[in-house]
Amino acid sequence: LDSEVAEAISNVAFTAPATTEGGVHLPEAEESQEVGAVAAPAEESQLMEEVLEERESALTLKQVLAFSIPALAGIMTDPLMSFIDTACVGRMSSTELAAMGPNTAIYNFVLQIFTCFIVYTCGQVSKLSSKGQHDKVFRLVSHALILGVATGIFVAAGLIVFGNPLLAAMDTLPELIAPAASYLKIRAVSLPAVLVCMVSGAFCLGRKDSTTPLLVAIASTITNLLGDMVLIFGPPKLGIAGAALATTASVYVGAAYFLWTVSRQIPLKFLVPGWKDIKPFLTTSSMLTIRNCSIMVNYVAMTMVVGSYGTIASASHQVAISIFMIGNLAAEPFSQCAQSFLASIGSMKKRSLDEHRYMVRAMKLLVATTFVCGAAMFALTAGLCSVPSLFTTNPAIAQKVGFAAPIVGIAVWLSCVNCVSDGFIFANQDYTYGALLAVLNVPLLLFILNVGKNMGFGWWSVWIGMGAFYAIRLAENTARVLYLNKKRLHKAKTA
Repeated sequence: LDSEVAEAISNVAFTAPATTEGGVHLPEAEESQEVGAVAAPAEESQLMEEVLEERESALTLKQVLAFSIPALAGIMTDPLMSFIDTACVGRMSSTELAAMGPNTAIYNFVLQIFTCFIVYTCGQVSKLSSKGQHDKVFRLVSHALILGVATGIFVAAGLIVFGNPLLAAMDTLPELIAPAASYLKIRAVSLPAVLVCMVSGAFCLGRKDSTTPLLVAIASTITNLLGDMVLIFGPPKLGIAGAALATTASVYVGAAYFLWTVSRQIPLKFLVPGWKDIKPFLTTSSMLTIRNCSIMVNYVAMTMVVGSYGTIASASHQVAISIFMIGNLAAEPFSQCAQSFLASIGSMKKRSLDEHRYMVRAMKLLVATTFVCGAAMFALTAGLCSVPSLFTTNPAIAQKVGFAAPIVGIAVWLSCVNCVSDGFIFANQDYTYGALLAVLNVPLLLFILNVGKNMGFGWWSVWIGMGAFYAIRLAENTARVLYLNKKRLHKAKTA
């Protein structure tokens, strides 16, 4: 390919995306006029035709794996650290293990909101870098870092000041408030560094650098593990507070490594962004934020329902949700792959028959790959839940987690397949549908959880509800994708 075609592919088809739960990848925000002129419409049309002529006839398994495997490491960092904290704390205290439950829900909620920084930064860095507009990349990253750190400080202050009322509002048991608040306030200190990691990681992905996020993931996870061993099991015997300190330290280690790497590639000026810099970011992230807030409300609702069953149930749920999050995110790279390779065709309102065939074949391949991944995660999740002694010495907790093992495994399997279906929705740039459906599904899950509770199934009815919830979401997404494929192919035929 000549340089122009290569640039078009980088911009349109193969941009490395950033995602959240469900793999959302929003399009880059419209650039202001100062970004510079782009190719004339006629030239863009001709160039796009050349790109499509060069497109391979079908997405291959080799391409999928080459894209997805490196992306997995960065995605798994946070759930792995939560997994390590859960395993270490659970060996020391069942009460403190239960206290981590509401913290996990709150922290995951905050992280989901913050993913808008990843989406916007990654997309803009990829676009501007491919056009050689490096000065604008420098300014963009500097603005994003300043905005991210300021947001992190603001949210951290809110969690520290209002941590106890927030935990009480989540129906946290009285005996869990003190240890839960201790963990929440210490981890809140890590939020500015979390934003630095998100922005810096998005910059690396936008530059097609997956090695740096991988190294950061390794360094952070090792730091967290060593910190837990020293602070929880060592002479300090800090328990849940030690786990929070270890995790916070590991995040700052990752942020320092990221800043060192980024500063070697671009001159960081840490410029304060103006309104014209902030407005595109807000526009791009609005649908993502609505969708992610709605999804995280579901996890908070699960935690609140489980809390009503007592400390043992809360501790059992914390073990199950930590294992679930690892299995759930394992399919995230396939959702990213769907957005990266299918967005150029998916966004078309009129598709040719060849384009339609490419989409359908790629979707079938990704569904099959994700189905196999989901089966592997089912086995892993059910297996880990069947060996609860890894996380607790309390026989009552171990018995409850072991009983729920197959239910949690099935929920993971369904969530994996649903994850790639979310990727198809956003590859079609059907963002409004994604946000609207997420909002409408909140009362649906609340209804399912309430039915399970009223029928007296116990705490594990939450996981039956979660499995049913993901099955419904999968059916909704499948129907929508089939409708869009049929509608847009029909338009291409009759245009």
